[in-house]
Amino acid sequence: MSFEEPRNALPWELVELIIGFLRSDPKSLRQACLASRTWVPICRAHLFRRIVLHWCDDGTRRSNSLLNLLTHTPSIANYIRELSVHEGLISNGSHTTYCFARSSSLPKLLYLLPHLRLFEFRASTLTHWCELSGELMDAVLYAATCPGLIELALGSWNFSFQPQALDAVLAAAAQSGYR
Repeated sequence: MSFEEPRNALPWELVELIIGFLRSDPKSLRQACLASRTWVPICRAHLFRRIVLHWCDDGTRRSNSLLNLLTHTPSIANYIRELSVHEGLISNGSHTTYCFARSSSLPKLLYLLPHLRLFEFRASTLTHWCELSGELMDAVLYAATCPGLIELALGSWNFSFQPQALDAVLAAAAQSGYR
């Protein structure tokens, strides 16, 4: 026995309008994905358009989960247009570290997002760029040169110990042609 999904009873323009009203309600968008297979792409476009990884929301765990999702379902990367990463300090007793500075998943994640239009990488306090791993620095430069990228925001990063890194980011920005 084979299952064949019935054709949409509604015109596609009306479906897009209805789903557009749900764009800020992830739970409803996930339910709409279940309503019809043909609705999945437009629901995913709203669900995955903007990803925020914030250190206080257990950002490393979320970064790992997103990397795992994109590894198993690479087509979802096509829907991600904006990525905001907010670095922050994590203190557990006597040891203080940065959330993403030594992350192994964030650099891999940046290489999987070819359609980024906005990449925001902010630190919660003035942070030295040299705190980041070399792998993450390279991945940020890669993201800065994505052909569709129109906005790059680096906030609260101090390049005083690595002025050549700032030169590289500025050169990437000039190469991509955005402001």
